[in-house]
Amino acid sequence: MVAHRRRSIRILNKKRITILGGGIASLSAAYELTSLPNWQDEYEINVYQTGWRLGGKMASGRGPNGRVEEVGLHLLLGFYEHAFPMFADVYRERTERGLAPHSPFRTLQDAIVPNNATLLVTYDTDEGRWINWPLVFPTTPGHPGDGSPLTPEQLFRRVVAILLETALGSPYEKHNRLVQSILDRAFAKAQGEPPKDGRESRLFGAIRGAVRRLNRGTPKQSLGRVIAAMEHLLAALGGKSGKRITARTRSGRMLMMLDFGLALAKGIAADVWDDVTGSMEFRRINDRDLRGWLRDYGASEATLFGPIVTFFYTGTFEALADNQGRGGLLAAGTALQFGAQALGYKGAFCYQLRLGTADTLIMPMYEVLAARGVKFHFFHKVANIAYTSADRIDRIEIDRQVKPVGDSYDPRIWIKGNPCWPAQPLYEQLDPPDAARLREGGIDLESPWSGWKGESITMERGRDFDDVILGIPAKALAECCTEIIARREDWRNMVERLGSARVMSAQLWFGRSLKQLGFELAGWGMGPANCVPNVVTYANPLFSWLDQSQIVDNEDWPADSAPKTLAMFTGILPDEPGAPSFDDRGYPLRQDARVREMTFQWLMDHMGFFLRNAVPAAYPQGLDLSALRGRDPDETDPRVKFADQFFTSNSAPTNQYMIALPGTERYRLRPDGSGFSNLYLVGDWTDYGVNIGYMEGCVVSAKTAVGALLVKYGHGAGLAAATTDR
Repeated sequence: MVAHRRRSIRILNKKRITILGGGIASLSAAYELTSLPNWQDEYEINVYQTGWRLGGKMASGRGPNGRVEEVGLHLLLGFYEHAFPMFADVYRERTERGLAPHSPFRTLQDAIVPNNATLLVTYDTDEGRWINWPLVFPTTPGHPGDGSPLTPEQLFRRVVAILLETALGSPYEKHNRLVQSILDRAFAKAQGEPPKDGRESRLFGAIRGAVRRLNRGTPKQSLGRVIAAMEHLLAALGGKSGKRITARTRSGRMLMMLDFGLALAKGIAADVWDDVTGSMEFRRINDRDLRGWLRDYGASEATLFGPIVTFFYTGTFEALADNQGRGGLLAAGTALQFGAQALGYKGAFCYQLRLGTADTLIMPMYEVLAARGVKFHFFHKVANIAYTSADRIDRIEIDRQVKPVGDSYDPRIWIKGNPCWPAQPLYEQLDPPDAARLREGGIDLESPWSGWKGESITMERGRDFDDVILGIPAKALAECCTEIIARREDWRNMVERLGSARVMSAQLWFGRSLKQLGFELAGWGMGPANCVPNVVTYANPLFSWLDQSQIVDNEDWPADSAPKTLAMFTGILPDEPGAPSFDDRGYPLRQDARVREMTFQWLMDHMGFFLRNAVPAAYPQGLDLSALRGRDPDETDPRVKFADQFFTSNSAPTNQYMIALPGTERYRLRPDGSGFSNLYLVGDWTDYGVNIGYMEGCVVSAKTAVGALLVKYGHGAGLAAATTDR
């Protein structure tokens, strides 16, 4: 189609802010900007989004029977000090404005479910059996974002308590009541609270006294005493050689934690702690891989490839990053910084979402922002961002994929009183000829392989926009920032050198409850409250599965045939040789088929260990597919039931997970460091501080960018600093 220039009328001296991309970083930026009193007197905000929904990697859609189909597995973690307050405020405002009057979820707390359980499950090839290492983190006072972070002394005690928890295992395991008593008191002391009663076991008294003695003097002196004490204890327990370190037994796990803690303390004392600044300088070791760095300070191979260290790699999707099957690559400083942040969790360790990711978090954001006056432009794909002047973005080229029938597009559907995102566009709101072509061709407008071309629109600086907030992930910028990348080395390095992973996922709906399937919580060391299976299996490619059954009640199945269990699996999809061409229209479907085939093989190899009442008679380590619930509740063919489950490869560059490879942090650009005076960057691909891929990082990045923009608009450094000082 012929390109034309977008017409616009400037209103007085208002600034026009254009936000490109509709992921959580972009929405957080819009939220910060519109939280300024009387913001509409100063600027207008327009958000441009490809396709029919917002959320980016946090997107989800409602498929058959209103089932939630996720782009990826997401949780709110108890140390999200910026994201939690933002979402809580969004829910409060949505309720006050009456934007979702029939939703039963009036507050954020209504819409989330605490979960303190993590099961570290490994396969012991020597013994030919699976080994479960259950962790149940105690609930701590407060909520994320409340009050101040832990003091250094509290954090020190929290570390000791977590090490005890990890070494001794779940307090709900058989014959482990002593662990419950110790951990209750350890966490109470970490919070500065008295024990629940006046009695203390001799073991706890000894631990408390040791912590008090170790935590004296300067931090460097305390660290030195910790190292000496751990060396003495490791030698006394016979773990110095590494031969007795194993995940099979409780004593072996204690030795593993001692070995890990000792290497960690030595490395921090030598490389990370700065006496001059009195702080941890994590960036000093970001050119090193975590395992290699720990090995330099004496960690045994059993520890380095055991469940605890490996958890850092699987939890950040780095486990296949070396492309050699040797355990992955992960920047050491980033791993430690992320781990230290996690130890400061408040309330539960993690929180699951009752409506799935986008309906719980993204939809309320959209509704509140739209009510505030932010304008959303769906079906607008960014084609090119260009500059002619030295330091300003001058032109943005947009591909308007389709036109709505009316003045705007309403992306919502309603299920059980909740506004939700559909899994496909609402075709009845689109131009009929285009809607027919999209339906007949099965064309996915979110996919770069769609081949769809719409109407070209050119936006110009000074007429259509003044400042730009770019929320499109780094790996997708190669398609829309070609001019910038060709002419600027810093941008070229960022796009080419930062790492990413394709995170595949599978969702399985079952007609029976978890207990009926053979998974007994008590038998796995899990407590009666705030505990559902969050399983790390260390069996690639699907190395994690989570019970997401809290979602099922908010889907829309026939009342007499609703599933009773929803399990979500996630892992890393190995790359195939060669870069896929966007002209290869069948590529996404082939990749989704790969995920389906790999999931089938994984289930047949491993799932019988977990769901012991749902195994085929002739294949006892596998899964009886007849236990699944298909799209049609009356379907009986197990093969059809399996094909009806939801599988996604997340091959598009916009959906890939940002990883923290050693030596790559220097190539990240700061949110306020794009090199252009009117361009700000938001997302977990920026240099925002912790520099790992996660929701909280997107929010912090957005606050940093907005702080800089508000300073530019004359609101002062104090307001900018206030956005990121938590």
